[in-house]
Amino acid sequence: MTQDEQRDILDDWHDLMNMKPAELEAWLDTEESRSACAMLGQNGQLTALKVLELARLKPTDLTAAEWSKMREITFDIERTLAAGRPADLSQQAAWRYALMNCGHDPLRY
Repeated sequence: MTQDEQRDILDDWHDLMNMKPAELEAWLDTEESRSACAMLGQNGQLTALKVLELARLKPTDLTAAEWSKMREITFDIERTLAAGRPADLSQQAAWRYALMNCGHDPLRY
């Protein structure tokens, strides 16, 4: 991966991650977070924990696999946001919670 690609990934990451690691850690310890993870199965919980791990690392400490995971996570957030908030009120909390498990609270700017 080139330095330009890493810079692009890092820019996207910082644009989308609007929860600080301590906020994300506290959020991941809530029942709401766990319920959002449960809907996605084990993969949801592993992704949430990986987001927290990545949020705590310095860019110079990232491995090639971690850069790829960051790109995947930012793509997932962008795709979820592009699809828009569900019209069904009963689905809106789950949509928000899934994004928050990735470090992005859609109610914040």
